[in-house]
Amino acid sequence: MKTFNFTILNDFIEFSEQELMPKEEIQADMAFRELSTWSSLNALIFVSSIHEQTGVLISSEDLASCISFKDLFEYIQKHLHGVIQN
Repeated sequence: MKTFNFTILNDFIEFSEQELMPKEEIQADMAFRELSTWSSLNALIFVSSIHEQTGVLISSEDLASCISFKDLFEYIQKHLHGVIQN
């Protein structure tokens, strides 16, 4: 299994594609809830995988406040480093 660098947005997108296996290509500004493979079960698996990779736990409230993959990436960055890196 590939180790992803969660400080790079493109790596987070690649991780997301591997975890969610959507039919469409994921874009940073894409609303993750609009993916063909998004479901409550996949959301739990995805959040769990993020936690395994980074140690960052995303609550259901925080997940609900994020819209796009970039929002999720920025949330992870903030909790990993206390700052947002572009």
